[in-house]
Formats: sequence, C-alpha cells, structure tokens
Amino acid sequence: MAAGLTVVFQLFYPAARMLPSVEVGNYNAGGQTVAEAQAGLEKQYRGARITMQAGDKKIAATLDEIGVDVDTAASAQAARRYPWYERLVPFSSLYIMIGRDVSTRARYDADRLQYFADQASATAYAAPVNASVAFKDGEVVLLPAKPGDVYAASSIGGVIKSAKLLPDTRLKLTPTHQPAKRQDKDVEGVLAKARQAADMSLTVSVDGDKTKVDKAAIGGWLDFAEDSAGRLNLALKPDAVKTYLQGIQSKIYKAPGTTVVQITNNKESSRTTGATGRGLDIDRSIGLLTAAVLKAEKTTVDLPVSQTAPSTSYKRSYTHDSDGLTALLGYLVQNKGDYGISVREIGGLSASASGSKQYTSASTYKLFVAYGVFQWINSGQMHWSDPMVNGYNAEGCFDAMIVKSDNSCAVALGQTVGWQNINDMMTDLGLTNTQVVSGDQRTTANDLALFLYKLQSGTLLSSGDRTRLLDDMKRQIYRQGIPAGTGVTVANKVGFLYALLHDAGIVYGPKSTYVVVIMSNNSSWSQLADAAKQIHNFLD
Repeated sequence: MAAGLTVVFQLFYPAARMLPSVEVGNYNAGGQTVAEAQAGLEKQYRGARITMQAGDKKIAATLDEIGVDVDTAASAQAARRYPWYERLVPFSSLYIMIGRDVSTRARYDADRLQYFADQASATAYAAPVNASVAFKDGEVVLLPAKPGDVYAASSIGGVIKSAKLLPDTRLKLTPTHQPAKRQDKDVEGVLAKARQAADMSLTVSVDGDKTKVDKAAIGGWLDFAEDSAGRLNLALKPDAVKTYLQGIQSKIYKAPGTTVVQITNNKESSRTTGATGRGLDIDRSIGLLTAAVLKAEKTTVDLPVSQTAPSTSYKRSYTHDSDGLTALLGYLVQNKGDYGISVREIGGLSASASGSKQYTSASTYKLFVAYGVFQWINSGQMHWSDPMVNGYNAEGCFDAMIVKSDNSCAVALGQTVGWQNINDMMTDLGLTNTQVVSGDQRTTANDLALFLYKLQSGTLLSSGDRTRLLDDMKRQIYRQGIPAGTGVTVANKVGFLYALLHDAGIVYGPKSTYVVVIMSNNSSWSQLADAAKQIHNFLD
C-alpha cells in the first residue's frame, strides 16, 4: 500500500478466545471522510487472503478462514484522532486523512487460527524418503535418502501473526528437517549385491535350447522391499520373471485344451476331456532363477518342462419339469448363501429349496396384516374411514403400508385387528410356520408362496379385495429384487431388516404366471435379482 494514514482496527468476536490487537497493514485515506475511508477499507479487505509457500506446495486461505477479523468502522474512526491545532485549519476534516500513518490492526480468533495452522501443517508436511535401490537406465543405482520437511502449527501461527497482512499477502514458511530412518549407508550392502546380480553371466536352457539372459532382463527382475524392521532386502519380482519365462517357452509350448462338463439337474451328464498341454513349470523355474540371481555367480539354469492339465468348463441345464426346477433352486441356494426360495407356477410346476426355513418376516408380514384388515372391514368391525395414525384413515394407511411399506400404519392396523387374530387367520390358511405377534413376526418362503398362490388363484379374497391388494403390490416402490430380475409386471412385497432381504411376488410372464419368494440373510438386491432372473428364464 501507499504510505499514508494507518488505521487502527479493533475487533470483537463473541464466544471465542481472542489474541491482542495486531497490525495488518496501512491505509491511505487520501482526504476521504470517515465513511469513505471505511468503505475503502471494506473494499480492499473483502476476500483478502494469504498464500503461503511451503517447499513446492502453496496453501491459500482468506483472512476469515484464518481467523483475522477486520473492524473497518473502528479503523475509520481512528482517523478522527488528530492534534488540536489541525482543527484550526479551515475544512481540515477534508484533509485529515492525508499524510498520517495509524497502524491498521485486527484481532485473531485463537481457535480459528489454531485450526487453520493444524490443517496447513498437515498439508505442508513432506515425509522423509528412505534410501533405496533401483534399476534405472540399464544400471543399478542408489536412490539417496531425503529428509522430510516439517512445518509446525505453532510456527505457522507465528509467521501469520508477525506478518503485515495486506489484501493479498504472500508468505514463505521455513521447515525443520526430519531425517530419513534409512540412510544411504544402510543400503550399501544391498546396492553391491544388486550390482553383482545385474552384471552376472546367466544362461537358461529349455530342452537343450540355450538363451543368455541380458542385463536389462535381470535388472527388470530385481526387487527391493522393506522387511518389518524397515531394512531393505534384495529379491526378485515373481510376475516379472513369469512374463520373461512365458516369452521364451514358445518353442516347446502347447496350449492345454478345455474339458467341458455338462451338468443336467445338478448331476454330471457328459464330459468331453480336453487335451493336455506342455510348457515350462513356471513356479519351479521362478524358484531356480531366484536362487541363481541372488547367488550372483556365472551359471546355466536348466528350466523344467511339465505337462499342463486342461481347464474345465461347466455347462448347466435343467429339464423343464419339477426335477429341473428343484435342481435349479437347490443350485441357487447352495451358491448364494443363506437363502430360502419357493416357486409355485399357477396351474403348473412347484418346487422349493430351504423353503421351510424360518426367517424373521421383516415387512413381508404386512401382507398378513392386509388380509386381516379385509376380514375386519367385511365383518363390519372396521371401516375404511376409521382414523389411524399420521393423519391417515384406515384406507390411506392400508395403501401406505403396502405401497410405501409404512411401519406406523402397519402397526396401527395390526393393533386394530389384533395380532393374535391375524396369527390365527394365517394358521387357518395353512401357513403353519408363520407367526404374527407384535414385535416377533416370522415366516418361511413356502408359507409366503402359499399365501400369494391363494391370492392369485382367487381363493384368498373376494374379487374386489384381491384387485385392490394386487394393484397396491404392483405399484409398491421397492423394485430392485424380483421386478428388476424378471423385467416383467410383478405384484410383490419386500422386506428388509438389518441383514435380511426378502422379496415375495407374483410374476406375470409372457408364458406363465407364477409365484416366487426369495428370503435371504447377508445378501444384496442384485443377488436377489439374479436369482429371480434365472428362475424366470427357466419358467419363461
């Protein structure tokens, strides 16, 4: 800034620890009034920032972020403090701010400054580099140790507090050096061994065909890794050696074939055996070369050749009958983990795998509550207009319970009908492994499948009630499971609680309509969708 008036800024920052007033810069008011001086200061310091250079890193922040609060009003008022004799000069108020220097000051918020200094310290830190060894440009070279740069938070805060802070302040931070734990002298032994290894005379023989390994190849194998104590050790990179071996075995290599195993209904029905291959025994060859290179003496290594077994490919198919469906569901449960699956084709096939395994129902129990509501409505013990919870009447709660899986509505409706009443209704329907008790709802894939089968077949509810429930199920909002896997119209109800994921639905396929229930623990929606897709492909 130009020399001239220096204004004292006073700052009050409530509920924070404040440091004493400090100088931030000079302001030349140039004959302005107090109000004009304040406006000029506000303009100059609006968005004012500090940029700190720490090695090759730059750290920038506004004065606000650092914790510098500038009081422009108090600073402008300081200009009114002038000697008595200046007041005798006509119109002296127009000139009072010319040629006077008053320190421009502000206060720091200690908490904000400390936070900024801590963050800047972490950002500026440059870790020390331990001495190491590498193969570069055809030679084994030393990678010398480098000290780290540490910028203490207290030092950063001190630099800021001692600086004259202008609207664009640039500071340079000076680090203290942190020595590397592994110095150049600590890797002298590894360096010498690596140079001997790279310069060694090494020949490999494959079925009597000899190849001299050049320095570049050996150097590319060398690996320099730390042990648990931080010491550097010489080793070989297995992947690099493997790549080299695969490149030199072309004269003796014969690719293995593929054995194709046909699996029908989870039983092997045929097998076509692939041809045996021939090539280097890669693992043994890597071991032989590692020993030779680390010894670093002139040698020829005879690389072992071995037979290579064919790979195996499995092709699965299922007969389109109950046996095939049972086999498919068994395969899905076996490979996907904790699953229970039940499938009932309307007027067709049915099968299950772990279908009688009981799970906590999660929100699938709301289907049972829906059934109870219909019974209470039809018997006159309940009306759709009855008030429930959250501003809903019974009708609104019913839809929210199925479409959005609203829990408060399900509880309110269940309490109205009575949990034991609903439980008895399920027993009467033949759902013998289902329990509907407040806070403890359990069921199985088979019971849910039976419920949905009766619903779709028209034996569970009247035509109007059936249509109402199915329409709500078709528009329920959670579609990541069975609907995503099948890609067709599905009326379903999901349940998810902790690690449990369930989906129970009626699938309207192009060839058949069927019920599929998938109950699972520690799975995912994508896995449920995949299971639904495989079942759908079998049935449709």
